[in-house]
Amino acid sequence: FGTDTWPLLFIAAVFMGAASGMAMTSGLRFVDLLCRAEDRGALTGAFYAVAYAGMMMPVVVTSIAAVVGSTTAVLGAVALTAASLVYVLRRNTAHLATAYGA
Repeated sequence: FGTDTWPLLFIAAVFMGAASGMAMTSGLRFVDLLCRAEDRGALTGAFYAVAYAGMMMPVVVTSIAAVVGSTTAVLGAVALTAASLVYVLRRNTAHLATAYGA
Protein backbone atom coordinates (compact mmCIF):
# COMPACT_ATOMS: atom_id res chain seq x y z
CA PHE A 1 0.00 0.00 0.00
CA GLY A 2 2.61 2.56 1.01
CA THR A 3 4.84 2.03 -1.99
CA ASP A 4 2.10 2.63 -4.55
CA THR A 5 0.92 5.95 -3.13
CA TRP A 6 4.11 8.01 -3.07
CA PRO A 7 2.47 10.93 -4.94
CA LEU A 8 0.40 11.47 -1.78
CA LEU A 9 3.66 12.60 -0.20
CA PHE A 10 3.25 16.02 -1.79
CA ILE A 11 -0.29 16.43 -0.48
CA ALA A 12 0.75 15.23 2.96
CA ALA A 13 3.74 17.59 2.93
CA VAL A 14 1.45 20.58 2.32
CA PHE A 15 -0.84 19.65 5.21
CA MET A 16 2.01 18.79 7.58
CA GLY A 17 3.85 22.00 6.71
CA ALA A 18 0.71 24.05 7.32
CA ALA A 19 0.10 22.28 10.63
CA SER A 20 3.69 22.85 11.71
CA GLY A 21 3.51 26.52 10.79
CA MET A 22 0.24 27.01 12.66
CA ALA A 23 1.64 25.20 15.72
CA MET A 24 4.74 27.39 15.75
CA THR A 25 2.75 30.58 15.22
CA SER A 26 0.19 29.78 17.90
CA GLY A 27 2.92 28.67 20.31
CA LEU A 28 4.83 31.91 19.86
CA ARG A 29 1.61 33.88 20.26
CA PHE A 30 0.95 32.01 23.51
CA VAL A 31 4.47 32.88 24.69
CA ASP A 32 3.75 36.52 23.89
CA LEU A 33 0.54 36.47 25.92
CA LEU A 34 1.98 34.43 28.78
CA CYS A 35 5.04 36.38 29.86
CA ARG A 36 6.21 39.86 30.70
CA ALA A 37 8.14 41.84 28.12
CA GLU A 38 11.46 41.43 29.95
CA ASP A 39 11.07 37.61 30.01
CA ARG A 40 9.89 37.21 26.42
CA GLY A 41 13.31 36.49 24.93
CA ALA A 42 14.12 33.71 27.39
CA LEU A 43 10.72 32.05 27.03
CA THR A 44 10.83 32.33 23.24
CA GLY A 45 14.22 30.62 23.25
CA ALA A 46 12.89 27.86 25.50
CA PHE A 47 9.86 27.41 23.23
CA TYR A 48 12.08 27.07 20.15
CA ALA A 49 14.33 24.55 21.94
CA VAL A 50 11.37 22.34 22.86
CA ALA A 51 9.67 22.76 19.49
CA TYR A 52 12.76 21.82 17.49
CA ALA A 53 13.51 18.90 19.81
CA GLY A 54 9.98 17.67 19.13
CA MET A 55 10.44 18.06 15.39
CA MET A 56 13.63 16.02 15.61
CA MET A 57 11.99 13.10 17.44
CA PRO A 58 10.96 11.17 14.29
CA VAL A 59 14.60 11.13 13.16
CA VAL A 60 15.78 9.95 16.59
CA VAL A 61 13.10 7.26 16.86
CA THR A 62 13.79 6.04 13.32
CA SER A 63 17.53 5.88 13.99
CA ILE A 64 16.99 3.91 17.19
CA ALA A 65 14.41 1.68 15.47
CA ALA A 66 17.08 0.50 13.03
CA VAL A 67 18.90 -1.04 16.01
CA VAL A 68 16.19 -2.19 18.45
CA GLY A 69 13.06 -2.44 16.31
CA SER A 70 10.30 0.05 15.66
CA THR A 71 7.93 -1.03 18.45
CA THR A 72 10.64 -0.84 21.09
CA ALA A 73 11.83 2.55 19.83
CA VAL A 74 8.34 4.07 19.85
CA LEU A 75 7.51 2.63 23.28
CA GLY A 76 10.84 3.90 24.60
CA ALA A 77 10.15 7.39 23.28
CA VAL A 78 6.66 7.37 24.81
CA ALA A 79 8.02 6.14 28.16
CA LEU A 80 10.76 8.78 28.17
CA THR A 81 8.26 11.52 27.33
CA ALA A 82 5.85 10.35 30.05
CA ALA A 83 8.64 10.13 32.65
CA SER A 84 9.82 13.63 31.74
CA LEU A 85 6.29 14.99 32.06
CA VAL A 86 5.81 13.37 35.47
CA TYR A 87 9.15 14.77 36.65
CA VAL A 88 8.35 18.30 35.51
CA LEU A 89 4.85 18.22 36.98
CA ARG A 90 6.04 16.87 40.32
CA ARG A 91 8.86 19.39 40.48
CA ASN A 92 6.65 22.35 39.59
CA THR A 93 3.71 21.40 41.81
CA ALA A 94 5.63 20.32 44.94
CA HIS A 95 5.12 23.76 46.48
CA LEU A 96 1.34 23.38 46.22
CA ALA A 97 1.28 20.53 48.75
CA THR A 98 3.01 22.63 51.39
CA ALA A 99 1.02 25.76 50.57
CA TYR A 100 -2.34 24.06 50.95
CA GLY A 101 -1.41 21.63 53.72
CA ALA A 102 -1.91 18.48 51.67
